[in-house]
Amino acid sequence: MVKRFKFHLHLAGRSINMIRIHLNQEMGRDPLTVPRCHFHIGDSKAHIPFPMMSPRLMLHLICEHLEVDVGL
Repeated sequence: MVKRFKFHLHLAGRSINMIRIHLNQEMGRDPLTVPRCHFHIGDSKAHIPFPMMSPRLMLHLICEHLEVDVGL
């Protein structure tokens, strides 16, 4: 079982040049402030909630559905 990861997708030649998805292991944080699984757009410090899923499913979701629309 995956308990924590940091996934960074760099998008060359796009107005949004990076998407970062983090699954934090620390359970002591306020989930309303920093959701356990969240993503960032570019170098943003905003923590946007993201559903917890396996890294393989997440990669499929990003490559097949999100990456096509990001930064256009």
